Amino acid sequence: MALSPRYGEQPNLFAGSIDPRNFIIRAEDFGLPQARHRVIVVGERLTVYGCSAPATKRNTSGRRSNKGKRAGARALLTDAQRKRFDLEYPKRQVFSKTDLAKFLLPWEGAPDSVSKGSQKNFGEFAKMIGPQWEKSSDSFSETYYRRAIAKAVVFQTTDDLVTKQTWYKGGGIKSRVVPYAIAKLAHGAQLRGLYVDFEQIWRTQAVPEILRTALTISAERVHSVIMGDQSQIPNPLEWAKQQACWNAVKRMEVPWPDGWFETLRTEDEQKNDQRTGVKEQRLLNGIEAQMAVVRAGAEFWRSTRNWAVEKELLSLKEAGILEAAASMGLPPSEKQCMATMGILKRLHSEGYQHGLDMFA
Repeated sequence: MALSPRYGEQPNLFAGSIDPRNFIIRAEDFGLPQARHRVIVVGERLTVYGCSAPATKRNTSGRRSNKGKRAGARALLTDAQRKRFDLEYPKRQVFSKTDLAKFLLPWEGAPDSVSKGSQKNFGEFAKMIGPQWEKSSDSFSETYYRRAIAKAVVFQTTDDLVTKQTWYKGGGIKSRVVPYAIAKLAHGAQLRGLYVDFEQIWRTQAVPEILRTALTISAERVHSVIMGDQSQIPNPLEWAKQQACWNAVKRMEVPWPDGWFETLRTEDEQKNDQRTGVKEQRLLNGIEAQMAVVRAGAEFWRSTRNWAVEKELLSLKEAGILEAAASMGLPPSEKQCMATMGILKRLHSEGYQHGLDMFA
């Protein structure tokens, strides 16, 4: 399932088995193609050792990649290869773009949005991601990816926990209780300047016992708020879609388990991880640019420079940068290659038609 990523084809955070044309709200409407490629590439690069087959390497792109891609790759295999494939890329551990929005938004304090259904929730997710990318595209790093996977693990674990509770009677209420339980837990921690240790969850691909206990307690408490008094809340499923429900849950007291807060990370630790992730992503950006420039070849850059010079679209410095790429003497530096790709992108906006697939 290896990808051949093109430079600048930002990973589809949201690539899934569902055709995006079926959505009224599309990723493209919010500039999300710029966030596409990176998360897929990170997923292809990172590997964990999974839970159900301890000795088997798990590729997180299969664990957490788009559903259609997994099915297509599996269809080409023999029976023996499929067994191996299913161990490395378990079906339960594959999600779509709407699943990802469902996993992440409770941590952003939006369980009411998750309760509105996949399409509306994805629209809110898209509105959130677009400005984040514009502000700092480098924050969509391996750190971001690992945290996203950890949040998926927490969501699935909470779903399993709720199913086993004696107070859970079905009726669709679990789809409301799970995001609210997670959001309440995150809110309770953040009020104290603390955060769940997502790196630990990523490494183990499991939720620690004390966090499972906290989630179970949170789920029971939010269930009571969502269900409420039937005379006042005739339809709990609709009530959970309202901001007023979330406000009521935030006000609710929860008897968190002893020692739980001591297992959490501080705000400084959280920010330090983010800064490290940004630095690492900037380094990877340079490497990707370098690969793209070399792959294009000297002749491509020579013709690109000639076209731009003829149109008088280059400064002396830009002409020199493209000349260096065209000569292909010493390997160009990462900084030079990022500048080269930036010039090419600008030339595309001026009408240059070659090399468009390097960004598509």
